[in-house]
Amino acid sequence: MIVVKLGGAAITIKDQYETLGETDFIRHLDQAVIVHGAGSFGHHTAREYGLKNGLAHPEALLGVAKTRMSVKKLSILLQERFANLNVPTISLSPGDYIRTSKKQLSLAIFEPLFKRMQQALADGFVPLFHGDVIMDDVVGCWILSGDVICEYLCLFLNPTRCVFVTNVEGVFDSDPRLGPAKLIPDIVHDPQKNIEQEARELIPPSKSEFDTTGEMLSKVISGLWIVHRQPECVVSIVMPDSPAFQSVLRGQDAGTTIRSNVRKH
Repeated sequence: MIVVKLGGAAITIKDQYETLGETDFIRHLDQAVIVHGAGSFGHHTAREYGLKNGLAHPEALLGVAKTRMSVKKLSILLQERFANLNVPTISLSPGDYIRTSKKQLSLAIFEPLFKRMQQALADGFVPLFHGDVIMDDVVGCWILSGDVICEYLCLFLNPTRCVFVTNVEGVFDSDPRLGPAKLIPDIVHDPQKNIEQEARELIPPSKSEFDTTGEMLSKVISGLWIVHRQPECVVSIVMPDSPAFQSVLRGQDAGTTIRSNVRKH
């Protein structure tokens, strides 16, 4: 089994409010556990209501409701496209199962959500998670990204590979949308290093005003955490419907591969 994260930039048109993009590539994901980002369906609303700052003003709670409605709308649209491909999915919203204190997460906090996933898998469904707004006893609310959900899914499922599908071919030494950039094919994690510092040395700062979770930096940090906790898992970052995408689904390395330097195989 593999875990696949569909980045918001890969499945939505991020500069067009609540617009789903081309998703023909999902036909290959009928044997995966899937997490999707929000893209143009959640980040705009979350930014409008300042949800990165919690429940900081009277209208923030309305922002929570609207942001959650928006990401659930995207999830339903994806379910429709999967259904048109005869793939039965079931949408699982983390905010319906998770509540935190001071944004603290643990595998135990995810247990009710993941038990529901196990039941869905046993019934023959493809689980479909999404990034979500989480209520919190101290800060009021915060945004749980799909990338972080992947970290805990991998900890729970112990897959051989986790694939991050995004709108660029992998990790580059500078932003490829802004000019010439060189692909970094391999990132080898040293468990002795600080993960956030290791990621920031590789990733240029994000220029996006709409992404409230961190774009490529978030993916690399999550990828490093995955291989740190599970050295036998490999993380791939690829573009959808590309030769690299097809290769990683066959178990081959392509795009950018993140691995641990203590991996046995």
